[in-house]
Amino acid sequence: MATNVNFAYVDGSGPLLQVESSVTLTETRIHGIHATGVGTFTVVDVTGAAATTKIKFVNTTAADTTEMYIEDFGVRFDGIVKVSAPASTTSFTVQYG
Repeated sequence: MATNVNFAYVDGSGPLLQVESSVTLTETRIHGIHATGVGTFTVVDVTGAAATTKIKFVNTTAADTTEMYIEDFGVRFDGIVKVSAPASTTSFTVQYG
């Protein structure tokens, strides 16, 4: 039975990996974000040689945890979805589809 709820993650920075297959997340829409860590998080859409910032936010203390839900159609990504996180001790998970 197929599901329409999908998740991808990355520890630290790099491309998001699909939970069910460990394949790099591409060409999708982000509907929710869970992030831990201190500093600036940037989510970019890498298409060819160009990278476009689509989502950016800051956690200011070690106690900060971001739970973000994006209504309607979410944020569209046409290429590889990559995260630039502040440190390797961060955790970043998205709900996509």
